Amino acid sequence: MVMTRESAAAQDQDSLPASPGRRERKKQETRDRLHRAALKLFAQQGFQQTRISEIAEAADVSESTFFRYFESKEGVALEGLRRRAQANVEAVCARPADESPIDACLAVNKSPDSAGFRPSPEEAGEFALLATIPELAPRVMAMGQKFVNILAEDVARRLGEPASSVRVRVQAHALNMAGTAAMEAWLSDPTRVDLQAAARDALLELKRGL
Repeated sequence: MVMTRESAAAQDQDSLPASPGRRERKKQETRDRLHRAALKLFAQQGFQQTRISEIAEAADVSESTFFRYFESKEGVALEGLRRRAQANVEAVCARPADESPIDACLAVNKSPDSAGFRPSPEEAGEFALLATIPELAPRVMAMGQKFVNILAEDVARRLGEPASSVRVRVQAHALNMAGTAAMEAWLSDPTRVDLQAAARDALLELKRGL
């Protein structure tokens, strides 16, 4: 086969060590592939019936590769929910410090991208599936507590109080529960309930109470 200048250059490029950016993209692609494969198998044959080896095979990676990205089936199942929650919390923490905790959350809700408050059709199906898997409940609670702790640090910064204060912890938990209430309302009737509007209404209800 005659090698052209372009194909030779491409071969040389492939032989070079992957740049950090390229490595990270490939890692994310593998992570996404495992997540998608897991959700598909959970929907087809159930969470308990699905083995990690099957998820790895469906994603065209080894089982040992699976464990480099996720520690369990619960972890891969909740990857999409974790990313959404993390994006929302990070967006809130990035708001100006002179905003109250609730106003910071409301501002994120009203922003053009809304930090992912409007799920895509794929996400909608994913979250509906997760709600039918009772084994995930303890992990969802643990994940929620993790983000409450992050919110508490941000609330403490806004209120000028220690993150350990009761007032700070109450507000952090209340903000997290407002999001949970909105998600539950949406999951109960996703065709009629708008998640972004439900989250806004939950925050406004909370603001009136506080």
